[in-house]
Amino acid sequence: MSYSIIQSELLKRIHDFQRHDDGSYSAAITFDPAFTGFDGHFPGNPVVPAVCQLSAVEVLAHMALGHKDLKLATISLMKCRAPLLPNDTATFIFHILKEENTITVKADISTAKQKNASKFKLIFQ
Repeated sequence: MSYSIIQSELLKRIHDFQRHDDGSYSAAITFDPAFTGFDGHFPGNPVVPAVCQLSAVEVLAHMALGHKDLKLATISLMKCRAPLLPNDTATFIFHILKEENTITVKADISTAKQKNASKFKLIFQ
């Protein structure tokens, strides 16, 4: 998988990646002010764009699956309930369901201040 600039930036910020006994995964990403995703979104009041959060879920799934190439087919759910701000550390908890022709990734994102900041369900081929 070839990484975009945003995905490469995300990779540098991932820490505490773990696989748990129940088959779930977790990781943390700290969005320091130098994160490229803040550029232009929004000047003077930066937030992590939803597309960057989606890219983070994709990169984490890619890592969990041993760097298997993934092609996003469907965004089944994408809810952003609270903004991720500069210096926030977001915790990603995700589950992967492998089926015959698809891989479904369900992810919940939270911060110390905001539980359930975002929720994603992505389907890959």
